[in-house]
Amino acid sequence: MGLWTAIQIKLFCPTIKILVLEKHQHYQRAHIVMLEPKSLVGSVQHDPEFNKLKQYIISNKKIRTNDLEEKLVTLARKLGIQFLFRNVEDAKTLPAEYPNVKVFIGADGSHSVVRRQIFGERLAFSETQQYIVEAKYEALGTTRTFDLLTEAYPMMKAMDCIVSENMGKQRKDTSTPVTARFFISEHEYRDTKHATFKTPIIFPRDMTKISASVSYKVALWLAAKEKYAKEKIIKDSVKITSTKLNSYASQYFAGKVGDQTWCLVGDAASGFPYFRSLNVGLVAGTRLAHNVASFFRVGYIPSATKSDAVFGDVSDQFVDYAEFYKNFAASEYFASKAKNVALKSLGFVARFNNFFPWQFIKLGRKNKKLF
Repeated sequence: MGLWTAIQIKLFCPTIKILVLEKHQHYQRAHIVMLEPKSLVGSVQHDPEFNKLKQYIISNKKIRTNDLEEKLVTLARKLGIQFLFRNVEDAKTLPAEYPNVKVFIGADGSHSVVRRQIFGERLAFSETQQYIVEAKYEALGTTRTFDLLTEAYPMMKAMDCIVSENMGKQRKDTSTPVTARFFISEHEYRDTKHATFKTPIIFPRDMTKISASVSYKVALWLAAKEKYAKEKIIKDSVKITSTKLNSYASQYFAGKVGDQTWCLVGDAASGFPYFRSLNVGLVAGTRLAHNVASFFRVGYIPSATKSDAVFGDVSDQFVDYAEFYKNFAASEYFASKAKNVALKSLGFVARFNNFFPWQFIKLGRKNKKLF
């Protein structure tokens, strides 16, 4: 989100000097994200290189995170955006280090140092909606998702667990990235929460280190994928991680400390489940780029609007951004709650149907034992 916002600011107002402070020289994540074309509405239209990037996003709705980041950083360098690789542990030291900077933008993730130290970590809302375990792996050649009615639904009933699948684009080396998300109970999550992005559990080698019920569900699902979808899972590629699906948003999205304005964007500003965070970040980054460019072209404008989403005497452009983000985050929060209710209802229906002795859509004992 930092790269996306920086690129658009530079294109909207080429005279602005931009420095990106980046923690890693090489991007760490390679998971699949789902992007919606409507999230690109309002972004720069006049630049051919940027339009190529947008077309790439539109034509590849499921994209590996590191592939997208590499394309963004390549374009940023072409535009003259500067990079400095360092880990910012104390955001309060930045104004003294960069006294001529007019605007600081915190795009430093869900555990944002900028939000905690500058914005006071105050949240407008924060709610855990689901607990999940993800099995990310590579399948040799092509593969497919389960048929929802004849394959996925009976498997979910057998496991007492809702599962969603996402397939990435087949690599040149003929492997296809797959992510299976298992919606688990809070109790199962507590026994599996040590399986993180930095310390994943490798299947099947380390499966005794996590909840037995989660281990069973993952093993049953992968065995069924091999039988029904003829999937050839690459050995030792299955990595198990757990996470909480949270909806949250900062109390403030812009503020002023001394003569310098601070803003939040991306997961530093808000987070939503079901692949919404990145799409929200794209929309908000575009809006912020418009407002930052206006601020540098027009200068400070006293705001007639009072907003509880800002602190300090910020210019009207940043009040506009904060008010937009506050309303946008609220609408996304209610949308995520609605989807959460739908998922829980599906789980209830599956469990309820298991009580009936006669069922047509059911995983037979023979297959269950085989798996």
